[in-house]
Amino acid sequence: MFDKLNSKSATNTLPHLFGGTAGVAASGALTAVVPEKQKKLVQIAKLVGATVVLMASQGGSKTIKPTSFFLGGVAIESTISLAKDFLGSKINTGDTATTADKAFAGALGLGCPDGRCGSQSTYRALRMPSFDTTFRLEESVASAPKSYR
Repeated sequence: MFDKLNSKSATNTLPHLFGGTAGVAASGALTAVVPEKQKKLVQIAKLVGATVVLMASQGGSKTIKPTSFFLGGVAIESTISLAKDFLGSKINTGDTATTADKAFAGALGLGCPDGRCGSQSTYRALRMPSFDTTFRLEESVASAPKSYR
């Protein structure tokens, strides 16, 4: 398994890895600039479009091209976003959730809707209340005589 781990295998693998990562990032970037009313339609269009172009570009080739990983990343991000939209309200993520519910919600990125996963933060600074206090120097304090003891 690790006998072919060398610089040549790295240069063959890294474009595929970065291609998939770039596809996920580009898909998320496109979704971020679309108006809220059209997000689901754009997600479906990205999924179908990326899948069709992926199948057409791969053709009969036995090796997977880095551009195929880019299109696969677009399709994967779109699929997960659509699954979150359709299944997000149907998955139990509360205190009564089963292990299967928690695992499924975690797989879709819904495992911690409030960011805490049911536990308190262990860092005291993150649990501290926020203070928005403004201090004013009162006239009576400023003009009061100084006392020396």
